[in-house]
Amino acid sequence: ELKQCTKHLDKLRDKILENIGTYYAGTDTSLPLSGWYQAIATSILFSGGAELWRARHVAGKVTAPDAELYAICSAIVNAISHDDCTDIFIFTDSMASARRAVDPSIHSRQGHSVAVCEALQTWFTRKDGQSITFVLRMQAALSCGASWNVLFQDPEYRGQNFLHLKTVDRVFGQPGGKDNPWIHFANMSSPQLYAHTGRNCLDPVGTSRNFS
Repeated sequence: ELKQCTKHLDKLRDKILENIGTYYAGTDTSLPLSGWYQAIATSILFSGGAELWRARHVAGKVTAPDAELYAICSAIVNAISHDDCTDIFIFTDSMASARRAVDPSIHSRQGHSVAVCEALQTWFTRKDGQSITFVLRMQAALSCGASWNVLFQDPEYRGQNFLHLKTVDRVFGQPGGKDNPWIHFANMSSPQLYAHTGRNCLDPVGTSRNFS
């Protein structure tokens, strides 16, 4: 799967480099382990193989998806500011944040999404045939996920504040990444069940571990 993804990205890179007016950006975030510090949203913009712009933004004390949304917003707005821009490719490791970037409905950090939608609306009215594409950096996601899965097996790293859930094969399950949260183990048939599952997974003080 990793080799196929790498081959696909190589072909996509060659296609991007051939097209004049195509801008592509990579986005990422850095989330501190300590609650004393703020998250950082980063983005870097290219066209024709040349780096045009890069930035690091202080995103505040937010979650990783919120910081990624900030980085995506920054990259899109900057790409659109170039008059010759006809196509945009955004490489991200969080497709959930990419979807939220073009969703102006009420959600966390909605202001970034509104800014993206307003910028895209103006950009799309300039001429026909313009497009924006989000590309999941699967190689990075798989590599980080594999490393984290190994670390999670260490009780000292994992800590004591996780509910040990078992899969249908009776083996211990663990969170599966940004777009595959642990809460998918439960069948969310009601808001009450969703809330109880969340509290049990996070194991706050006084939460019962019993499911009915």
